[in-house]
Amino acid sequence: MKNIFALLVALGVGWGTTPVYADDKPAMDKPAVDKPGDISKKPRINKILTKNFNETDKDGNGEVTYAEFEERALLNLKKRFEKMDQDQNGTLTLEEIDTHNREKRKAKKNNRMKIRAKPNKAEE
Repeated sequence: MKNIFALLVALGVGWGTTPVYADDKPAMDKPAVDKPGDISKKPRINKILTKNFNETDKDGNGEVTYAEFEERALLNLKKRFEKMDQDQNGTLTLEEIDTHNREKRKAKKNNRMKIRAKPNKAEE
């Protein structure tokens, strides 16, 4: 299970994890979507998920095979490894991992602060 989770995290996408229902009847156990094929009510998220899905679906048949999924995950893992390997020697040290994680936390915190600092449209 950890390997599957790691692959999903490596892909950085959530497509395929939320079922989409053909009927439009709202129900508590069904996701609220605008139309079949939408995973999120946010158009920007749907655009990102569709882009990631299409990039993963190498043969363009509208389905992602395990081989396609694995290829995409390995590519993302390689990119992540190379980003963490600051001295580019092909190995990771605890210091490199710690530095990478600290930078990510700092960037995430800065991003949250920017979001909070944006003026509310109703206040303008």
